Amino acid sequence: MTSDTKTPSARRKMEEAQFFHWKVVGAGESASTESPEAYQYYFNAFLCAAHSVIDIAQYELRRGNVIGAWRKALSEEDRVFLQSMKDGRKSEVHRTGTKVIKQAGLPGNFKFPPGMRLVPERFFAVGSRNYGVVTACRRYLGLLADLLEYIDAQSSPASRRRS
Repeated sequence: MTSDTKTPSARRKMEEAQFFHWKVVGAGESASTESPEAYQYYFNAFLCAAHSVIDIAQYELRRGNVIGAWRKALSEEDRVFLQSMKDGRKSEVHRTGTKVIKQAGLPGNFKFPPGMRLVPERFFAVGSRNYGVVTACRRYLGLLADLLEYIDAQSSPASRRRS
């Protein structure tokens, strides 16, 4: 992280979201020693931390509409995805929670190549759509990283000279 970033707290929250992403992945491994509830707890913590990245960045910027401009530049699919993740977090925090469903297992005679391990995907529903938890977490982190890069590009001296 550069010392001249306009969003140090948002970046710290991004690191927290990344931490919980890896906790989700670890708790999902078939050899995990975590309690059965850990996966859900880590996923919930991820949703909250990731959602906070945007809120905190908006607070830290305090002016302009950099985040609005970033959202507007996203594809419709990415905007719908972000809204779905926000809805999933809202359900988790303010309603009944997100329900995570395990993927059906592989046949007992299935052999993995040496060195390969299985992290079974689990799914959660937002509205009428199911998302793979690990896949959705990675996509969400990617979009948030893009946001932070966009903010830095907008606040760099070179971008101010162009305006």
